[in-house]
Amino acid sequence: MKMAVCVLITLWGIISTNANAIEVGGMVSCGTWIKESSVGVLRTQNQLWLIGFLSGIAFGTNRDLLKGVDKESIIVWVNNYCQSNPLDSTADAGAKLSNELKAKKGL
Repeated sequence: MKMAVCVLITLWGIISTNANAIEVGGMVSCGTWIKESSVGVLRTQNQLWLIGFLSGIAFGTNRDLLKGVDKESIIVWVNNYCQSNPLDSTADAGAKLSNELKAKKGL
């Protein structure tokens, strides 16, 4: 069961590099991400979803793109992205961040 969930999350991550093509469960718009960043429970929920999303991409692609990257850096990156792109989704932000991390680490 655990493996099936990881595979499903991974497939969502891989497909969501064009997140407009499918609906990814749990994601919110960047505008909502910014708005909810001051609401403790919603902020935590959104951040946990994002970390899970990125972990799914890492697991599914067998690339350790999160090694050496702390949660705070991920959140700052997505906050900056979402400030500039409020109409994008957090899946868009996560996919772009994963691509940037892969490129930076030569993965």
